[in-house]
Amino acid sequence: RYALFDELKDHIYLGIGLRSHRFINQFNVLNATMVAMATAIRKNSAGFNHIIIDGNKAPKLSQSFETMVKADAKVIEVMVASICAKVIRDRIMLKYNRLYAGYGFELHKGYGTKLHYDALFNHGPCPVHRTSFNLNKQLTLF
Repeated sequence: RYALFDELKDHIYLGIGLRSHRFINQFNVLNATMVAMATAIRKNSAGFNHIIIDGNKAPKLSQSFETMVKADAKVIEVMVASICAKVIRDRIMLKYNRLYAGYGFELHKGYGTKLHYDALFNHGPCPVHRTSFNLNKQLTLF
């Protein structure tokens, strides 16, 4: 993924929309996703006649669009966007790993794995963890 991203990034239109853990705490994951998606589209949709969104939900847009479940497995442009998003997320998590050692961000990249929950249980949340996430409920899964 990393090599492909580095090869592609200078040859594609890439709009990035990010939202912080504070925003997610206040507005929830779905709303934060919609706002980030709209930001990314707004930053880089000039000249596009139609936008394909991976999934079954979309933000309010003025452009022509469609949602498509599993579009990242069906549409080459969405595949590329998915790769770019994952690489950008991974690189952010590697920066967090340097700031907050001991949480394993370099391994789980923020996903709810046993390693991540174990780190939360052992160290408590760090400043970039979402306080709205119910850790006690998740720990019962393991």
